[in-house]
Amino acid sequence: YPWGNDFVPENGNFYEGGIRGTTAVGSFGAGASPFGVEDMAGNVREWTADDFVAYPGAAADADPFFGTENKVNRGGGWFDGEDGELVTTYNRNAGPPATSANDDIGFRCARDAK
Repeated sequence: YPWGNDFVPENGNFYEGGIRGTTAVGSFGAGASPFGVEDMAGNVREWTADDFVAYPGAAADADPFFGTENKVNRGGGWFDGEDGELVTTYNRNAGPPATSANDDIGFRCARDAK
């Protein structure tokens, strides 16, 4: 998790909190990373521009969804899991963005630090 090794439901927008929808970025300040990045766990999973392909060294045919038509979404949204297991920053899922709309999937705008 962005704040450490233990799941703390109060540090983000998770199913356990009962909100059952998205919240404004930064609503859970205790869940920020040591670098001040907000909502790295909970609230919404994040689409990336990465193709859903095998990690280097892994079997290329290990997942039937592998391919360039499916893009990776990372992390976990407010609806993922009731015990914190699916809301970690390393969780990875995928789908075709054009047909994979869900109220717990979003994206993050980022830029290089100056």
